[in-house]
Amino acid sequence: MKLVEEIVEEIEATLEQEKRNLEAYDPMFNDPDMHNCEGWCEALQYVLRQIAIVKKRDEHYLSYISDSEKEK
Repeated sequence: MKLVEEIVEEIEATLEQEKRNLEAYDPMFNDPDMHNCEGWCEALQYVLRQIAIVKKRDEHYLSYISDSEKEK
């Protein structure tokens, strides 16, 4: 899980950087790069949600296995 945590930290740092970049764009101009930056933010948030779902599922599964082995 350490590798996953390192990846999550890197994704979160990248997301924060992209959010700062997005704030720097002037909303009065329809800059295509602004929309690209918005897309990156959305994609990184999606990846973080998916990692959280998988981690929760795996924790539940490992807990179930652990409980099953205790019953033996």
